[in-house]
Amino acid sequence: LQLTLDQYLPQNSPVRVQLGEIDTAYYDLTIRPAHITLTSEPKGAQILLDNKPWRTAPIDELLPPGNYDLRIVYEGYQPEMTQVKLEPGENFVRNYTLIQYMGTIRIHDYFGQVDILDALTNRLVQSVQKPRDVILPVGLYLLRGGHKGALVEVQKDKRIIVKLTDQGIVRIQHYTGSVDILDNNSQRIIRQVQSPTDINLPVGQYTLRGGGRETTITVGQNQTQDVSLSQ
Repeated sequence: LQLTLDQYLPQNSPVRVQLGEIDTAYYDLTIRPAHITLTSEPKGAQILLDNKPWRTAPIDELLPPGNYDLRIVYEGYQPEMTQVKLEPGENFVRNYTLIQYMGTIRIHDYFGQVDILDALTNRLVQSVQKPRDVILPVGLYLLRGGHKGALVEVQKDKRIIVKLTDQGIVRIQHYTGSVDILDNNSQRIIRQVQSPTDINLPVGQYTLRGGGRETTITVGQNQTQDVSLSQ
C-alpha cells in the first residue's frame, strides 16, 4: 500500500491480508523538506542560519519547513539580513547582491598622474590627475605616481590624507613559486607574486613568505634590494 498526503513524503508499506482477518497498518509520515537555493554577489559570501555559521554561497540544500533568520556577510560589504518562512515542499530561490563599504582618500602634495592599484592583485582601479578626494571601496591599495608611491588602507566612512613617498625595488631570487608580501604594520597581505621577479614597493618594512620560507626586509629610497627566501 502507498499512502500519500499533501505536504508529506509518500510512504509504501507491505500489508499481508488473510482471509477473514482484519489488519491495521501504521504509517509514520515525514513532512516534505523545502529546497533552498542561495547565491551572492560577490560569490563566496558566508551564510549564517539563525545567527550560526552555516554555509558559503552558492548554496543548494534541503531544510525542514519553518521560520529562519538568514544573514549574508562578506568582508568589506554591508551585511544583509532577512527572515524567511519555508513551506513544505517549497522551492526557495534568492540572490543577494551586497553593497560595498566605501571610504575616501585625499592625495596630498602631488600634481602628476597617480595610478591607484588593488594592492593584492596589482589591478589598476583608476587614475587621477591632480589632488582631489577619491572615493573607493574599503581595502588595501597601492598608489603610484612617477617614482613615488604609497600603501593605503581605505576604511569605512573615513577620509584619509595620503602623501606619496619614494619607492624601492625588491628583487626576489633563488626561489620559484608564489610569494605573499605582508605589510609589517598591518600584518596584511598586500601582494601575491610569482618568484623570481622584481617588485616596486613604497619605502617601509615588509615580510615575504613562500613555500614555508620567510624573510623580513626594509625597502629603502630608490634602492634595489636582492632578496632570497630562507627557511
